[in-house]
Amino acid sequence: MAVAATRIWDVCQDLLAGVVSYHGGSIPARQYVSAGSPAWDCELLAVWCETTNGNDGSPELDAISAHSVGAAHVMRSGVFVVSLVRCTPAVPDGVGDVFVPPSVDKEHEAAFEVYSDAQRTLNALREAEKAGELASCHGLIFSGWTVRDPEGGFVGGELRVIVSLGLAG
Repeated sequence: MAVAATRIWDVCQDLLAGVVSYHGGSIPARQYVSAGSPAWDCELLAVWCETTNGNDGSPELDAISAHSVGAAHVMRSGVFVVSLVRCTPAVPDGVGDVFVPPSVDKEHEAAFEVYSDAQRTLNALREAEKAGELASCHGLIFSGWTVRDPEGGFVGGELRVIVSLGLAG
């Protein structure tokens, strides 16, 4: 039995729904599956597949890919990314040529939101998995959280998980 052509899309949809359902904090209204790294043009929540892999022989990938057949001919796993992008504190208007940076309180608030997103997003995926709502994933492995440097008035982070792309058992 072949893996469905929508396999990557289905995993992205399930991950997005899981984060939306269980994040527990405020999340951007703009939520979608992205065809690659999303453009940072507004606050957003996006899920995308960064890469697919064959088996590299690691026990972790063997464990989540136990149902794959013909490892040389199938995508055994994928790295999926949940991107959460937030507004950075704005630089207030200066007086004449004097630069006035954002307040320390505003910087702290932005950092709190970004770092809270890291734990809330991972917790959301764990809760969705416990609730049976990540059925397409057959389990997942947390790979990491990366804070991205501010860009164009936005700051955010990316959570990566490894998901089996083999057949369901």
